[in-house]
Amino acid sequence: DASVALLRGIAGCVQLRFLDLRGSQLSQQAASRLANVIKGLPLLTLSLADCFLGDGIEPILDAISVCRSLVYLNLRLNVLSGIMGIELCRALDASVSLTDVDVSSNDLSDDFGRALGMVLATNETLWKVNLTRNPLGVASGDALLLALKQRNDTIVELGDISEDLLGLGLQNRMLISSCLDANREGLMLKQRPTEVGDFGLHSFKWEIIDDPQDPYGRPPPCEPMLALY
Repeated sequence: DASVALLRGIAGCVQLRFLDLRGSQLSQQAASRLANVIKGLPLLTLSLADCFLGDGIEPILDAISVCRSLVYLNLRLNVLSGIMGIELCRALDASVSLTDVDVSSNDLSDDFGRALGMVLATNETLWKVNLTRNPLGVASGDALLLALKQRNDTIVELGDISEDLLGLGLQNRMLISSCLDANREGLMLKQRPTEVGDFGLHSFKWEIIDDPQDPYGRPPPCEPMLALY
């Protein structure tokens, strides 16, 4: 297994700080070897983007949970779903160093979203968690909003709230966006808005819907409408 041999060599690089394995095909044996590398080296950043690890990521998440140096983690496109989403949240909850995590383009659903909300309610280290292109629904939006309104004043980014993550719900997205803005500005929890009417909609895209589909220039079948994205 070439990946196992590579990781065996990496384990001897005691000064290694940055490890990028994006697009690698890691066997279960290689994943276990990588877990040992994470535990043994003072890594600052780790990219496993586009590795499609699925359930095979479990030993790596165990290692991440006890790593005391890792600040950036990229798990984009790893077909993470179900129990692995919960294990990911467990690792995030245990980590004392991670500030920037990318879990975009996975299959993380509301079980993960609710668990992440619980993590954010107590975590003061994470600054960014990219949730873009995950099938998160209103339950996730409710959980994230509750954490941001009542407990978390440190995280500043959750992915593309205005153009993606539509499943969180329109009102949730607007309020979450506002809370994130408040965190960026350093506002205290008691200063942040709690109702839709308490903030502007500057983070969202507005446009007039006409009828661009008619090639003959005929008027639209109804009055133009204002759309919010």
